[in-house]
Amino acid sequence: MRGWKLSFTAQARLLEVDEATFPNNHHGRVFSRCDPSECEAMDSDADKIIDLYERHAHDYVADRRSVGWNETAWLDRFSALLSQGASILDIGCGSGEPIARYLIDQGFAVDGVDTSPTLIGICRGRFPQRSWHVADMRAIALEDTFDGLLAWDSFFHLADDDQRRMFPIFKRHASPGAALMFTSGVSHGEAIGSYRGEPLYHASLAPEEYRALLKSTGFRVVANIVEDPNLRRAHYLARPSGALGASEAVVDDRRHRVDSGSTVATGDSRFTHVLR
Repeated sequence: MRGWKLSFTAQARLLEVDEATFPNNHHGRVFSRCDPSECEAMDSDADKIIDLYERHAHDYVADRRSVGWNETAWLDRFSALLSQGASILDIGCGSGEPIARYLIDQGFAVDGVDTSPTLIGICRGRFPQRSWHVADMRAIALEDTFDGLLAWDSFFHLADDDQRRMFPIFKRHASPGAALMFTSGVSHGEAIGSYRGEPLYHASLAPEEYRALLKSTGFRVVANIVEDPNLRRAHYLARPSGALGASEAVVDDRRHRVDSGSTVATGDSRFTHVLR
């Protein structure tokens, strides 16, 4: 159940949300505003995500193959916090392309969970040496813990309360010192995109709430950008509070400020400091 830039950079549609929540994309997807009377419909759209991905699994694989991607900078930040060969749980792994493959090719032991049996079957065919689980991320209870947890363009398909309930699940599956990275919208609200002519639901909490939820479950933000000009969404990279070393810089959201007080050039999503 992994998205990509083609479909998942939608425009905000709730009254209290500004238009930058999920910026409009330029790939022909259609987005429109709603009023409060449409909120119930948005909730029902959230419930349709699992079925949508399963029915369109092969379409998704074909469409994903035709779209370029530029997520490597963030994946490299994430993997820089891990030791060689570390275990990673890819939450909402989709077909394993390109994210899981990129990390596997870097020598990491990647396992994945996704709600789509078809997409998990594709993962098993592509990477038979790894473990792939058909599971709803909201209910995963694996016996293992992992050095890295990644919810890249998947977590933001959950409704607000389901997102809030994910943070204890992240904690339960995190090894000591684990890295956690996820993507979201840029402010609180919901958005409806379109995939293959069907509604495609997204939601986001406010940046302040994500930080509070991370803190309440023992994580501290290592790097965060709320308005990535290249990927057009927000990114959060965190570790357990006690795992942060003196050499790690903390990046503040829109200001791109590091703790030392120096400033990274606004608009440069690559950042100029080293996390580790």
